[in-house]
Amino acid sequence: MKLIEQNIVRDVNIHESLVDNKICFLDIETTGVNRNKDSIYLIGIVYFDDSIKSWKIIQLFADELKEEVDILLGAYNIISKFDVIVNYNGESFDIPFINSKLSFYKTNLSIDINKSLDLFRIIKANRNILDLDNLKLESVEQYLGIYRQDKFTGRECIDIYFDYLITKNIESKDHVLLHNYEDLYYLLDVIKIIDMLEDIKCFHIEYNNNKNNFHINSLKLDNDYLFIEGRIKNNHIRNTIYFADNYKIIISEDDTFEVSFEVHEAKLNPTQKCTYLKAVNYGLPKNVHYGEKKYAPRGIIIITIEKNYCIENIKQLVTHLIDNILK
Repeated sequence: MKLIEQNIVRDVNIHESLVDNKICFLDIETTGVNRNKDSIYLIGIVYFDDSIKSWKIIQLFADELKEEVDILLGAYNIISKFDVIVNYNGESFDIPFINSKLSFYKTNLSIDINKSLDLFRIIKANRNILDLDNLKLESVEQYLGIYRQDKFTGRECIDIYFDYLITKNIESKDHVLLHNYEDLYYLLDVIKIIDMLEDIKCFHIEYNNNKNNFHINSLKLDNDYLFIEGRIKNNHIRNTIYFADNYKIIISEDDTFEVSFEVHEAKLNPTQKCTYLKAVNYGLPKNVHYGEKKYAPRGIIIITIEKNYCIENIKQLVTHLIDNILK
């Protein structure tokens, strides 16, 4: 087994809900996707080392397939010390794969899946807001403006690793180590998606000289209505229920809110469907363009394009409606 350690000098944006936890980042490389037949040959872990005040990456590499159990035990001894394990699709792949192998070697050890913070699941739940083409890690990185040096996929690294087992070509080893390194290095950037989503889904309303912070938890399009639910921080708005012909607003004393409004379906262009509403029907000017989708006609507010939500348009409309009923 080879143990490779490197220090990483960089800033990492950790969400406020996680700052009091001991956090590590995890990524594994395997010879395939079948836990029963395939092997783990590389486990990478990143964490903040308080003793040197720096982020540290540790890679446990199986120089031979028979060293799989060695890298598993070494990784477990590190991972078990942490409260939160940040990963990308690790709840479905990395952690179950490691636990399956720990069981195979009769170690009586396992990683607690409840410690997992799977960024893949967070992004998947919000893909209709982020407007992502797909959920591959590389696609998410590019969405965040990250472009890696590594040119190989995890699948391609399998052949490269097998080449290393036969030839002991150092270049082959370096390729798979770099792939795993960059998965982890840029995962330190991808975690900022939590803060980004918080910003994207938040809007603010001034009421009685207080700033009330609204956060959207869910959006659902059903039977020509968009239903929005969320929570309010620093809530200074009294219990409010308002029904109109085409929308409804409920603000509760338990710091939750619900908004729903009617939408209409149309063709945005020959290949895309959308839902929309007329601004004038909601007390907004009809002679302006709205939101980030400026190719819509004046006075038309686009709510969805295909399955993607136009979140800035939605927030603008909801802010206007709540402001109106509070006057």
